Amino acid sequence: MELKHIAGSTYYVDDDTNCNIGLYMLNDNRCILIDAGYEQEAQALLDYLYANSLAPAAIINTHGHVDHAGADKFIKERSGAIVYAPCGESWVIEKPELEMIGLTGTPSFGTLNDAFLRGRHCHTDVTLQPGVVTIYSVQLNALSLPGHSIDHMGIATPDNVLFCGDAVYTHEFIKKYKLPYISDVAATLSTLEYLKDMTYAYYVPSHGTVLRDIRSAVQENVKLLKDVLGYIVENLYEPVTREELCINIMKHYHVWMSMPQHFLMMSYTSAFLRYLYEGDIIGPVIENYSLKWKARV
Repeated sequence: MELKHIAGSTYYVDDDTNCNIGLYMLNDNRCILIDAGYEQEAQALLDYLYANSLAPAAIINTHGHVDHAGADKFIKERSGAIVYAPCGESWVIEKPELEMIGLTGTPSFGTLNDAFLRGRHCHTDVTLQPGVVTIYSVQLNALSLPGHSIDHMGIATPDNVLFCGDAVYTHEFIKKYKLPYISDVAATLSTLEYLKDMTYAYYVPSHGTVLRDIRSAVQENVKLLKDVLGYIVENLYEPVTREELCINIMKHYHVWMSMPQHFLMMSYTSAFLRYLYEGDIIGPVIENYSLKWKARV
């Protein structure tokens, strides 16, 4: 792990798992964490902070996914940190089985539990709404950036640094993971348009390098979404099931396959089907007890 300075009292921890954990210094020995990372990295994170004479006084989550809030409970129980989270994300931090139901249709699914349920189960002390949030006299700004998740937020520090969470992905991250997860295409496109016109000095995506100018990353994210939309419409000239379409998308974009990835990509595919269906670009076709989708003429 390495603590990297950005500006003023704003830092981030590179935790060796491709997750940037934001850190704002309250004083010489207390800090605010912006996201907390995976549960399995929580002890190492605490050890690193304590070795640098730092103790987390608060955790402010951008959203509730396991790679961001998985360590919340572990850190809270050992440090007394107050946990903040967007209102619409606190439910999955407190009860991640609800996220599992959304992905798989059931609250528990054997070995998938390690991927989707590990960590969290943590009470959220304060739920966030967009706007200024004061934590130990420090004024942070919570910005609504939905799309990756239902109530995803970005957190801006007084040093003109925006922690973006998973609202935007860097070129390197897209190159490696091909199709980063989103749950709502329309909300994602609106968020990216919103981010494009922002004027922060620094932008810190949760995965990837710190950016001084976010516009090129936004453009690449928008281009990818529109490319996927175009690919789907082109491939729905004949009726296709959601699972068949998901397989075709993964093959076309060379997405690696695993059991957890299957469920994530099925959810990802649903997000695009919803966008196209609500835009009256595709329609449902029922054949032999099978729900399929076809582009409208």
